[in-house]
Amino acid sequence: MFAKKSCIYIPPQLLNTYHLEVRKLIHQYKLKKGLSQKALAKKMQVSEAYLSQMLNGKSNYTLNTIIELGLIMGKYPYFEYVDKDEFWRRRNIPYHIKINQPFPWPTPKT
Repeated sequence: MFAKKSCIYIPPQLLNTYHLEVRKLIHQYKLKKGLSQKALAKKMQVSEAYLSQMLNGKSNYTLNTIIELGLIMGKYPYFEYVDKDEFWRRRNIPYHIKINQPFPWPTPKT
């Protein structure tokens, strides 16, 4: 078994992209429904403190949490794995601007 830290490099920009997407979904839903943070936390069945952490980007949610959030808000998450070049191409952002990591990304050590 590999130690996660030694095998996987997750570019901060990639993680931030997904955190921002979740936060945007929560904010839009809250505004659309006219909910207070307290009411939204109750609807989501989480504590106000946890919702606050999510909205401030200070929470690392599980896949279950992401799926549940989407379903509560009437959204279905769609996940797809693509290679790194395709990922950045779809965002129309040159790879070298987004990641300070030399090509190619580190590969798992065997």
